[in-house]
Amino acid sequence: INTVQNWCSGRTKPGEAALEQIDRIATRRGFDPESVKGNG
Repeated sequence: INTVQNWCSGRTKPGEAALEQIDRIATRRGFDPESVKGNG
């Protein structure tokens, strides 16, 4: 997990990096990150 590295790369919030990783994992599992976000 490179959350800290992503944050240090210019992220405004550590949580944003975590959300990006969640999106990547979800995509790998066959989910659509955009639809998940739209559902709240």
